[in-house]
Amino acid sequence: MQKTLVCLIAFLCALMLHAQDTDWLVKPEYDTMEYYGPQMYKVKKQGKFGIIATDGRTLLAPAYDHISPFYEGRSVVANHEGNALRVKATLTTDGEVTLTDEPVYLCPKYPFYSEGFLPVQNAQGLYSYLDEKGKVAFPFTSRESRPFSEGIAAIGVNDDFRWLSTSGEILDMRLPNGGSPYLSTNYYNGEAYVRDEDEEYFFLDSKGEAKKVSNPRFKTDYLFRAGTDCGTDIPYASFQPETDSYWRPTRRQGKWGYVNEAGKPLCLYKYDEAKAFAYGSAPASQNGRWGLIEVVPDDATFSLSTKNRSFVYSPGSACQCEFVLSIPEKYKGEQLQVSIKDRTTGEPVAFNRKGNAFTFNVKPQGSAKQESHTFDVAVKVADFEAWTGEETYTFSQRVKLQASISLRNKKADVQGRCRVTATVRNPSSIPVTTTVTLQGGGEKCSFSRVSQTVKIGPNSSASISGYFHVRKVEYAGWCKVSTSEGTSKGLSGLEMRPN
Repeated sequence: MQKTLVCLIAFLCALMLHAQDTDWLVKPEYDTMEYYGPQMYKVKKQGKFGIIATDGRTLLAPAYDHISPFYEGRSVVANHEGNALRVKATLTTDGEVTLTDEPVYLCPKYPFYSEGFLPVQNAQGLYSYLDEKGKVAFPFTSRESRPFSEGIAAIGVNDDFRWLSTSGEILDMRLPNGGSPYLSTNYYNGEAYVRDEDEEYFFLDSKGEAKKVSNPRFKTDYLFRAGTDCGTDIPYASFQPETDSYWRPTRRQGKWGYVNEAGKPLCLYKYDEAKAFAYGSAPASQNGRWGLIEVVPDDATFSLSTKNRSFVYSPGSACQCEFVLSIPEKYKGEQLQVSIKDRTTGEPVAFNRKGNAFTFNVKPQGSAKQESHTFDVAVKVADFEAWTGEETYTFSQRVKLQASISLRNKKADVQGRCRVTATVRNPSSIPVTTTVTLQGGGEKCSFSRVSQTVKIGPNSSASISGYFHVRKVEYAGWCKVSTSEGTSKGLSGLEMRPN
């Protein structure tokens, strides 16, 4: 038992981790839908009644004028025929339907089964009973049928009175004075009130023993019994559904939807009316028509995608982050409200939107060589939160490049050149792309400016070379190397001689 419970809890938790939505289990086509019996709803369509189960099965199509409440676990289904109600079927609290083609009609005073039998009339006004299989149980008679009580039913009136047992036996009992019962109630606690032809009253038990009653004041109840204080109103059974409190119906801006205790929405607020879930489904209406909805997995949910989650930045600079929001088909055309919040600071983030593409700037704090920021993205529809997601970006601070420069030869070569070499080193653990510029000059010489974009690997260096053109002795030469990252290094007061 414990293992089963653990598995069930794990299964439910797994379901809750996935996106969910509602869908129609029974399409909205009914004018009314009311809880009727155990896991059943009574529905009405175009003036006719039917029964559907909470799992979506149709137990009785909406084709009937009358479906009684349950009594002793059974209800009666009938249609109008003239001024009478012709019995068409019976329904049990287990959902079992028994159709009948017997041409019989309900007795207005006793339109219910008792002890497995239903009092009925035929078109000729004769009486009998239907059994639980929908068949006429006993031969028709002119004696008026009354409900069974304690295995016996009082049938007939005046000089045509008898008792009938559930086995079909006619019981012909005699009173102590030798007379025949002229009128009798049904049995209650083993006794019935009886009147003879001399209008004397007796208590008569099921064994035929009788005792005279001196003050015969009594009223019969709905089962034609005396002395019960039950009244004439039939005590039909009533049922209330065992509702599920996880998803609760709530209303916003005139429409209904469902949320859980934490406020998480299940679906859009799209129903005109909505009732609580019970046994896996819930009644809901749209455009004035009722149906049953169920919770279904929703694989078509929002999602985020981005081309770049890693950035290299220089201290004090900002990085432009981006993502694309994929929108499920069912939400297209809705007015979506999107918000972005930096989870690190808790502050909302300003963004630009073009279609489903979003861009926003992030300025890293710069307190560490590398930092990550997670951004919560929320989507609201009609003022309720339809979805939340997140995207995380990593920002690596670019370490300042190191530059060096040297004059390789003070005496010009045969081509009249003095070579200068500049080296830029990347001491960080990430690759860096930068533009290196080498320039120089002097009073008597010139320098050919060099600019080159290079990619320097982690803990690596790159070098470029340039040349002084020397034709006379130079005592005030200078050169400088700089990078697009702001690093620079220079030499001055250089002496160079021609070849």
